[in-house]
Parts: sequence; C-alpha cells; structure tokens
Amino acid sequence: MKFWSAEARRNTLADWRATPPFVDVLVVGGGITGAGVLREAGRAGCSAILCEQNDFAWGTSSKSSKMVHGGLRYLGSGQLQLARESVSERERMMVEAAGLVEPLQFLMAHYSGEFPPAWLFDKLLHVYDRFARSAALRQGAERKQVKAMGHRQWPARDHGMLATNLKQQGLSALTQFTDAVTDDARLVMRVLFEAQQTGVQAFNYLRVQAVARADGHNGQKGRIEGAWVVDTSPDSESDEPFLIRARTVISATGAWADTLRMHEGHEAAIRPLRGSHLLVPSWRFPVAFSVSYFHPVDKRPVFVFPWEGATVIGTTDLDHTKGLPTSDTTDIAISEAETSYMLSGIDALFPGIKLKRSDIVSSWSGVRPVIASGAAIDPSKEKREHAIWDDNGLITIAGGKLTTFRLIAQDALAHAAKYTDVRAGTSRQAIFDTHQQTAGQSCRLAGRYGIAARLMNHSNELIADTAFQWCELEWALQHEAVFHLDDLLLRRTRLGSLLPNGGTELFGRLEPLCRQHLHWDDARWRNERLRYEDLYSRYFSIGASAATDKVFAGKASKGVAA
Repeated sequence: MKFWSAEARRNTLADWRATPPFVDVLVVGGGITGAGVLREAGRAGCSAILCEQNDFAWGTSSKSSKMVHGGLRYLGSGQLQLARESVSERERMMVEAAGLVEPLQFLMAHYSGEFPPAWLFDKLLHVYDRFARSAALRQGAERKQVKAMGHRQWPARDHGMLATNLKQQGLSALTQFTDAVTDDARLVMRVLFEAQQTGVQAFNYLRVQAVARADGHNGQKGRIEGAWVVDTSPDSESDEPFLIRARTVISATGAWADTLRMHEGHEAAIRPLRGSHLLVPSWRFPVAFSVSYFHPVDKRPVFVFPWEGATVIGTTDLDHTKGLPTSDTTDIAISEAETSYMLSGIDALFPGIKLKRSDIVSSWSGVRPVIASGAAIDPSKEKREHAIWDDNGLITIAGGKLTTFRLIAQDALAHAAKYTDVRAGTSRQAIFDTHQQTAGQSCRLAGRYGIAARLMNHSNELIADTAFQWCELEWALQHEAVFHLDDLLLRRTRLGSLLPNGGTELFGRLEPLCRQHLHWDDARWRNERLRYEDLYSRYFSIGASAATDKVFAGKASKGVAA
C-alpha cells in the first residue's frame, strides 16, 4: 500500500525541481471535489498529481454541515435531477462506506399556521422515498427491505418520545425521515488514500501560483502546459517555484475557484456564502434525531443533530464579504450575530434548554462555493448545482454538493478527455474500494480508513469522552502527511472540535508522539503548540466571535447579513 512519507516527499520534490514531471492531469485543490477528481483520474488510467495550498480538507470540506443527504430542500425548489442523483449517491455511500457514512434520522416539527404544513411535507417525502427505493433496488436490496423504507408522520402527542423539551404550543405533527451524516475531513482522506493506490500522487502544502501556457497565436491563449508551484510546508528546502507539466489543469478549489480564472482575465463567478456551526456537549443538549425547523426570525431551514458524541447546531447562510484566507495561519470565524442567531433559534424551539455561550465547546465556519446567479436574491435561494468552465485546458469546477462529489469529478474528467484521451468511469462503478472487514476491526475504523484499517495497531483505548482511539493519532502522525497540530486535531481527527480548549489537555501525551514520528525538537514543538492555540482561539473558539465581524452587531433581530 502507498502512504504519505516525509522522506518520500522531500525526495520527490527534489527530483521535480531538477526535472519537471509530466502528467495527464494536474489537480488543484485538496478538498472533496479535488480528491474525487484525483481518484477518478487514477481509476481511468491517467497519470495525475494533486496540489493543495494548505492541508487536505483545510477549507469547506472540513467545515461543512457533515450531511450526506439527498437534498430535500432541492426537491422542494424543483431541482429534481440534483435531488435524484443525491439520493442515489447517498444510498450507495451508506452501503459502501458504512462506519464513515451513517444513516441519521431526521425529525421535522410542524406548527399550526407555519410552513411547511404536515400534508405538504408528506407529499414531498413520497417523491423523496421513491428516489431512495429505486436507488436501494439498484444496490441489490431485497424488495421486502425496500418496501419498509420511507418516512413516518407522528401526532403531536408523541413528541416526548422523539424530542424532549420541544416546544409544544401550536405543535400539530412531526415527520420522521432518513438521511445520512459523515466526518467530512475523513471522507476526503479516505478518497485521497484510495486515489494514491492507483498510482497518482497527492501533496498538501504545495501551492499552485500560476498556470503555464504555450505561446498563443492571433491573440488567443496558448494551450495549458502545466503550472508553477511552491512548497509551503514548514519542512520546505526552497521557496522557489518549480514547474509541473501537464496536459490539463483541473482547478477544484471550492470558494477559491475564481482565483486562477481571474488571473486568466475572467470575471468572478462565485458567490461565497458562509455557513457557521456551534458544538455543545450532548449531556447539555441531548438529541436522538436531527431536528429540523424554520428559524422564527427569517424562516430559513436550520437544524440540530447528534455528531461524534456531541450536539451540533447549524447553520447560517449569508454572503461572506471579508475575503478568503490565503495562508494556513488564517481562517474564517463565526460572527457574534451568527452565534446569537443560532442560540435564539434553539431558545424558540427548545425553550426549556436555555443554552448559554458558556455551554459552547467550539464552532466552525465554512464558505460554500455557490455559482452566482447575478440576481439580487436571498443567499438560501441560490441553486447548488455545479458548473464547469474550460479555458483551453484550464478546467474549473465550482458549486455542487458533498454528496455528489464523485459525479462532479466524472463530469470534470469528461471535459478533460479531449486533452488526455482518457475516459472517466461511469456511475455504475463502486464509489469506494471494497474490502473484507477483519474480525475485531470496528466498522467505524473500517469506514474511515478503508483497507488501511487492517494495518492499524488497534489499542481500543478511547480518548476522553470521544469515539477516537489513540491508535488513530499515531496512524495519522506516521502515514497521513501531518505537518501541524491543527492538521492532526482539526482534520485527521476531530478532537480539536470535540474537546474543551481544542483538546490541549492531550498535549502531555501527544508531545512525545510528535517528537517520535515527526522528529520535532523543543523549538518546533513549542512553535507548533503556540500556533495551534492561536488558531483555535481566533477561529474555532466561540470567544473569538465577539471580536469578529462587529458590523453584525445589532442585526440579529433581522437575521444575519454580510
């Protein structure tokens, strides 16, 4: 099996500086879309390299709502094809990546005189269920199982056994249905790992500065010849750019999608929309379902759901106007108004909970790369389909959903076919590589690490009150391209979000592991510790929100706006 290695990275980059490599496809961006493109390229027989300017899943792909859903809201807005594709991919992922993509029960509370009424939601879910049953049959499910699939409506009197502390005044009915949830950053890592087994290569902290083109004629741009990249890792031996030659460059940089295109003279096409989330301990706010509701302030759909032994509250959906971070020492933080907005929604739906800011363990904010419609419409009404532009070999992907990452990747490679002469796979292929689960190997580890889970030293020693094991930290340090503590605690694992103070309580035991596996000396450990504490306090701790985006102050009563 092929894993990440610091020594192999140094040797490879030294070779490339001396002799530029030549590949069919150069992928820019190490989120879920870029990872999907790399894996599909490898499966199709392409030679390919992926470059991510910071860490894998550093952007929105570690700060999403964690949902692998069929897009019920898209069905409601008439985006039938997107909903059908999403449901099909969701059903397959729950089967092929059990332990990583897990079913999650949802509960919608219906109140008299409020949208949506139970009868309308019931009709919408009948279509949703039909999509799911068709997908399950294609997966080989038995008809008896498929027949049992579907939503269920409950009378208001049964709310106590479904969601305690739910507001009872005006409650007319409850609807239960199924979607799925994941650890988005681990999803990216599994796809990247499977990609590397096909012979392609993925590098974090390797920034693409500009594309390289042949000389053009008659005022036309020359054909893509590759891109200039620079090693931004702390172990970099040179900050001089070097060339990676390629037949085509596929930019899958999410909210940063306009960057390369604007360097090429194009207008901005992305409307960056920020979505923020709060995480609280499950003992403080226990929920068995993902409870969905419409916020009383602006009637936007919001939710609260169980995740990794904690409870997550989300999400906002507003224009992000503060600019996008360009280095691994900056990030995006929740605003005070967003915090107030989500807490006020919980107060309205769960009046007995009375959450306070001091109950919040952590927060995260991601920017959705939504294609701008050009119309002055509410952010939540922008459509979520993806778009692809081909600029004589520079192929840019933007928009789309986490759930349909594979279909988006195949679409991008179809656009690249005229440059590579290689055809992408089809939707009939398995989404994930299959493997036999060995005795004693937990479904959770098998789902998150795939075939690599067989090689892990299963200590079964859990970390604090989480489902994470110490063996996962050691595995990541040895095999998953960790350069910083935030790589380890915020993306390879989610301990930085789940534990108080970003998991700094683990430092006493973590320090010798970093020294052993990453060869950090006293100065490096001290610098990394200070770096992590600063990043966490500024961007992932709720205490940071009071000092962030003060322009929002006083606007919570009108919703949130950028």
